[in-house]
Amino acid sequence: LSRGLLVPCPACSCPVCMMSEGTSIPSRSTSPTSSPDVRPVAIGAAPRMHTRFYVHVTDASVIVQPIVDVENDDDIKSTSKPTPTPSAPLSPPTIMEMEEYTSPKDRSGDVTSPTLRSSTTFKLPRIPSSNLLSSLSATAPFPNSPSNSPPSSTSSLVIDRATYKLSKKTNEVIRDELVEYQQAQTSGSKQTGPVEAYGIIGIINMLAGPYLIVITQREFIAMIDGARVYRVGRTQVLPVSRSGMHALNEDERREEKDYVASFSNYIDSCKFYFSYTYDLTQSAQRVSFMSPEMRSQALYLRVDYRFFWNRYLLNTISSQESLGSYVLPLMDGFIKSMPCEINGAEFDYVFISRRGCLRTGARYHTRGADPFGNVANYVETEQVIVYNGIVSSFVQIRGSIPLLWQQKGKGMKPKPVVDTSVFQEDAFRQHMERLLAVYGKQILVTLIDQKGIETQIGDGYETAFHLLGNNDIRYVAFDFHDKCKNNHYENLGQLVDLVKEDLAIMGYFMCDMSRKPVFTQTGTVRTNCIDCLDRTNVVQSVLAHWMLKTQLNHLGITTVTDRIEDHLAFETAFKHVWADNADMMSSAYTGTGALKTDFTRTGKRSMKGTMTDGVNSMRRFINKNFHDDEKQEMTDLFLGRFSLEKWNLAD
Repeated sequence: LSRGLLVPCPACSCPVCMMSEGTSIPSRSTSPTSSPDVRPVAIGAAPRMHTRFYVHVTDASVIVQPIVDVENDDDIKSTSKPTPTPSAPLSPPTIMEMEEYTSPKDRSGDVTSPTLRSSTTFKLPRIPSSNLLSSLSATAPFPNSPSNSPPSSTSSLVIDRATYKLSKKTNEVIRDELVEYQQAQTSGSKQTGPVEAYGIIGIINMLAGPYLIVITQREFIAMIDGARVYRVGRTQVLPVSRSGMHALNEDERREEKDYVASFSNYIDSCKFYFSYTYDLTQSAQRVSFMSPEMRSQALYLRVDYRFFWNRYLLNTISSQESLGSYVLPLMDGFIKSMPCEINGAEFDYVFISRRGCLRTGARYHTRGADPFGNVANYVETEQVIVYNGIVSSFVQIRGSIPLLWQQKGKGMKPKPVVDTSVFQEDAFRQHMERLLAVYGKQILVTLIDQKGIETQIGDGYETAFHLLGNNDIRYVAFDFHDKCKNNHYENLGQLVDLVKEDLAIMGYFMCDMSRKPVFTQTGTVRTNCIDCLDRTNVVQSVLAHWMLKTQLNHLGITTVTDRIEDHLAFETAFKHVWADNADMMSSAYTGTGALKTDFTRTGKRSMKGTMTDGVNSMRRFINKNFHDDEKQEMTDLFLGRFSLEKWNLAD
């Protein structure tokens, strides 16, 4: 990107493998080129996957039977719409134990986020077990449900409960097994009706064997580029092993229940987003330079692995190409889409924050970089304006200081300690090389204190920068607490003055209605404080606001003399989105809302906001000492950093 050339590696779709030779990037022009008769192209569109299932747990198998999703399938034509009903609060995930397998009482699936303007809940009808196989025939091996949802595929995913082997079998082949399953239900057996699901998160191995994790409730969040985006609402952990708990002793059963409960609670605490047809992990610019062949691939084959959170859990399924339509990538972060209007021009403001999964965990457990240059609390934030089919995108990144360091202790704020490791230089170099390969020129904005306990880590960061000696990287130190003390947040304008020339040169991405790039963003601002949360979010919102003026002006929505601040409705919405983003990122890393969000929301600090910051600081201290150990353990288990297995003393 720094040389104006970009082409994806033919063997991989990850951005790290984008090499600097090949197709030329269009040069920057002064106005977008578009044609009114050109239909907008979905930049993130991908082949369809299965979007709704019935999961049957029989004596021999776990059968995942795809069915038509009437709320999501554009091919289904309906003359009537479901009656809206008030959305119910989300309850914790249901844990299904091996010896006590029961289906959920509540089968409502779709929930619209209460934060959206058009909040509507669609209740999907319960599926009576007596109707499960009532209409079996040679031509229709599976019945239509009461909601008129026929099978969307002639085959199903089948997991053998004895060998754990996964296969794809036709509906005719497994018809007899489901007939026996139906008979067991009607005879009063312990087996119950099917579980209705909207995606597979993956398969996790524990002491009692593998468990299948499925999404049983999804929250509709937004429409992005014509694709539906959802957030995971409820999940269920279904046992696969037939022997399961019966093969464990009493202590192991107790331990297994604790692991399953903690794991389910962890999934519930994460904000996982997904789309069946849109690639949420890639920025608009990265997608625009994908080849047609790459765009036609299934989502899981072309997603940005840095933000593919359930990649490990899906390994068993994704390793078989025939099961690709069951692989649903999840992204952790924050997404918001708002219809907006300025000067009579209607446009969509889309906000996406993507949390990295290569080095993540609880606040004081995961600091700095690992030897491979992956940093803690890494987040890519993209603000997108969609106007008359034209897409304008601006990307910023944040991440922990890319050195090997830690911050441990019992106090409220332990002193950061830089490790004396032979991998220190390599970790910093690899991190910077990766950023340059993916984003181009880097402006490193560090907001840590230049006096006190943060001095050592700041000096180490600056020293590493000078030793690297790369002209495509600029280092900017801005002591946030010193410059903005006594609530003088207007001094943030000094930081903007330091970087605005570079911001103007790096610019933003824009493509026309045919998705042909018009402008390209040739670099990013990488912002950090000690946590990459509160101070970082304030500064990123200020920089985004500065760039937003240029984006709106080039689209013709505003004039050169217009001030965004004068458009109160949009200005307020913009501030609230960034404040909500701050809370989401902070909750994921520390377990509490962000600090200083009163300034982000209103443009000034208040006594109430200061008191709220004090409460959140105390809650962070409690989480650090009492809850973060378990959170880190479940994060590592989810991402495959360790696995559970029985340990025999005799062995």
